[in-house]
Amino acid sequence: MATRAARMVPDEPRGGFADIRNVAAGLLIVMLRVMTDGIVTIRPPEADDTETLIAGRDDEWRRWLGPGTDDPRPTACIVVAEGVVGWVDFDADRHWLRRDEVNIGYNVFAPYRGNGYATRALALLIRHLAQATPFRTATLLIHPDNAASLAVAAKSGFAPRGEIEGSRYFKRPVFVAGRDQPTVEDAIALAAVVHRGQRYASPEGEPYVFHPLRLMLRFGDAVEQMASVLHDAIEDTDLTLDDLVDAGYPTAVIAALDCLTHRDGETYEQYIARVAGNDVARRVKVQDLRDNLANNRRLPRSSDVVERIERYERALERLGAPVP
Repeated sequence: MATRAARMVPDEPRGGFADIRNVAAGLLIVMLRVMTDGIVTIRPPEADDTETLIAGRDDEWRRWLGPGTDDPRPTACIVVAEGVVGWVDFDADRHWLRRDEVNIGYNVFAPYRGNGYATRALALLIRHLAQATPFRTATLLIHPDNAASLAVAAKSGFAPRGEIEGSRYFKRPVFVAGRDQPTVEDAIALAAVVHRGQRYASPEGEPYVFHPLRLMLRFGDAVEQMASVLHDAIEDTDLTLDDLVDAGYPTAVIAALDCLTHRDGETYEQYIARVAGNDVARRVKVQDLRDNLANNRRLPRSSDVVERIERYERALERLGAPVP
């Protein structure tokens, strides 16, 4: 069993149908539907599950998870042959989580352990996270002496990433390899999450994500759309190229974003020269420059604004694009 996940929506009953809510973290979440792999089913908890969830606590539970509450409300109950055998849960409230990360907790009741139910339930929950939430990375915290849960982490594709608060820390991307690899929609959701709270320096002071979305809408190719909507994410947020590699983004997107990200000690001219060497990055940068140029021409004139306009015009010429 992994460290207990705190409740994201603690006081509302959960039905069997998708329900869209805005949670405290500010992320759009589609609540869990019933999901099954043919052996294990996960479903939202029902009113009469409370007694079963409390009765399932044993010494092993208390050793790793503590006493628990009198009103357990996990994300989902784990069901096998129509009986509840445990639960899975997730939260985004931990101080060490980034905006696109979520922590997972789970428990299988003692009589049902050792049958692979936790691994199957985690796979179903991760599928839900991939399909219905903006989270891109799942994490686990496991006590170093909890051998059973360490084995579940390994079987579920979680990679060790050190320790947090005395527990082993694991991560894995939220997609199913070969099937649920990141899409343009995933990139849009990720951009909205990582740029949340940032403002674009327009006269209106609009949300920053409007800028990369405008660029994205000028392209029809998926690689260019992903690269454009994420073009500032590496430089201006906590997101890293390694995060995108772990999440399975296409190599062409990673390469373009690497070129679009300024490097320490690099002059602007050197940066533009490097962008020019990657076709996707060059096309995205041309649209970036045009959007920034149009915006700066709307701003009150100052020496800084004039300098930026001239710099953007020179960069467009360097990239072989006409200056509008």
